[in-house]
Amino acid sequence: MYHIIIGVQSIRGKCLYQHQPGDEILYDGATFHGKLCDSACAFMMPTIYAMRYGAEFPWMHNDIVAMACPDPENRVVFLLKRVPEEFSPGAFQLSKLPD
Repeated sequence: MYHIIIGVQSIRGKCLYQHQPGDEILYDGATFHGKLCDSACAFMMPTIYAMRYGAEFPWMHNDIVAMACPDPENRVVFLLKRVPEEFSPGAFQLSKLPD
């Protein structure tokens, strides 16, 4: 199994939950470490669970999937990164990924 790092890549409009580009949240399978909008969380949860258990998607690149908030007026783009369970918070920064 894996942990999932959720990073805010970009925002078009104004995020009502006050996410900012560069925000990062760790999901360890039981808890979200950091704040995450309820709507975005509900929208992403099926993908988060699938990635946690090793699912592969055709649109996945280097264990990263991009997903957008369901709010069409204030679009927040999140990057979901799969990391090994042995991952220790602070040892990885999604924002420092190579292109």
